[in-house]
Amino acid sequence: MKQHKFKLRKADAPEQGKSYLVSMKGDALYEADVLEYSGGCWAKVQVREAAENFAKMYKPGQTFDMKVAAYNFEEVISEDAE
Repeated sequence: MKQHKFKLRKADAPEQGKSYLVSMKGDALYEADVLEYSGGCWAKVQVREAAENFAKMYKPGQTFDMKVAAYNFEEVISEDAE
């Protein structure tokens, strides 16, 4: 069986301590804080808020590991930072 490897461009990688809107194949899934990420394949995230279509799957406060190359990350800028 052929193995598929995902490659993530360094510029697209999430940064530990920041918040992101996480999406897959164009569908927004949830906003999450990146708790742990050191440049590898996996990151530990904590869900802040799930997208309406995925509210049954993801709950605020839920923490899990995710394979970062399979997702897109759009940084969420806090209103406090402005």
